[in-house]
Amino acid sequence: MPSINLSTGTVNYSEHGAGVPLVLLHANPGDSQDFEAVIPALAKQYRVLALDWPGNGQSDVYRPRLTRHSFVTQAVSFISLA
Repeated sequence: MPSINLSTGTVNYSEHGAGVPLVLLHANPGDSQDFEAVIPALAKQYRVLALDWPGNGQSDVYRPRLTRHSFVTQAVSFISLA
């Protein structure tokens, strides 16, 4: 599983397909595996990136707890780096 270093630590994600990026963000609790059933269909047309939020799945635990603002910041950072 590929990973990216963000300000919250190492964030893991899965990547499938090619083309225009489509980022899948799971609910809490959850992880990138929540999308296993739909990724094959989406990957036929898109570059699908399914993120494990910090503290979920295979990503590092982040302390202190993330706020709504920090989730947005992490999502924007992930999108710009991935």
